[in-house]
Amino acid sequence: MYLFKSRLITLLALSLFFICFSLLSLFIIDAPQSVQAAPAWTSASTVSDGVPQSIGGYASGCLQGGSLLPQQGSGYESIRRYRNRYYAHPATIHLLEDLGREVERAGLLPMEIGDLSQPRGGRMKYGHRSHQSGLDADIWFGGDPAYREGEGRQRKRRVKRKAKSKRWSAKTLRRALFDVDHPSAVKGWRETLDKKVWSTRHEQLLKRAANRPEVARIFVHFRIKEKMCEVYRSESKARDDTARDDTAREVAEEQTLWLRKLRPWYGHHQHFHIRLHCPPGSPECDNQGPLPKGLGCEGLEWFSKREKKERKRAAKKAEDKEIARRATLSARELKALKVAEAKEKRVRSAAAVERQELLMRRCRHLGPSR
Repeated sequence: MYLFKSRLITLLALSLFFICFSLLSLFIIDAPQSVQAAPAWTSASTVSDGVPQSIGGYASGCLQGGSLLPQQGSGYESIRRYRNRYYAHPATIHLLEDLGREVERAGLLPMEIGDLSQPRGGRMKYGHRSHQSGLDADIWFGGDPAYREGEGRQRKRRVKRKAKSKRWSAKTLRRALFDVDHPSAVKGWRETLDKKVWSTRHEQLLKRAANRPEVARIFVHFRIKEKMCEVYRSESKARDDTARDDTAREVAEEQTLWLRKLRPWYGHHQHFHIRLHCPPGSPECDNQGPLPKGLGCEGLEWFSKREKKERKRAAKKAEDKEIARRATLSARELKALKVAEAKEKRVRSAAAVERQELLMRRCRHLGPSR
């Protein structure tokens, strides 16, 4: 009798397990695409057919009929091609090729162009949240010959010695050597501009890129923005002396546009990030908002590591204060607060679902990867 009951219990347990497993499988199969995996177009290995269009936003979009950037051209080289991120809207490709020719005519070192977008855009597995609609491009600062022959050579020797003593893998060593050839323009906890790396070539390159009318923004480290503000002030002294009438003032105002386009943002100390306006013929493209007023040369320390650390510390204090405040609430007040927070969370979730559904409607026609 005992053996019979044991077998019956085991059989019931197995049946219950298989029923739960079946229901879970059905849920996974019927789950939205956003829950199962990334949208199909993000893993495509080829560009799509159709008229070239940037669809959606820079951080939530896709690319139809994209073009690829050749590995080399006048005044530029495309690097890290193994990532398969050298596709963009034809307007972006045209800008980079035209800028490369301008760089070559000026006698500057060729640009090193990094990530653009995936063949059909969409969010990448790592590295970026933007670059989704074929209108973003990274250009690496790199080191000038003086750096490469001096400081760069010393850094390479130190890296190789460390790699040997620490027994680094070939991949780790390759990454470290890449960072030597493409050094950070800032150094130390205070994030000062590294004079061994920075040069007038970088200033000219940034200014030439920002002067392009199709460029909406260029993201740089805040110390680089600070430096370019100094460059602008030194160049504008003579111009301000001659700006005595309204026409001259209007011209002077137009000449500030390149500086206003340079926007400080985290992480852009080895490269700068060009972002284009929505090109003609892309009706479903979400454009970048207007530039803020002013030159943008004030309050740059807000983007520093020290300021960020202070904000985290202040947020932790505010969190502790809120916990202490909640401890003084009655059960009824605490319940009302939780209901309000749950409602706010549902609103945010609904908005996120709505954005995802809009993205799927806009880009679903690009289909699965080939």
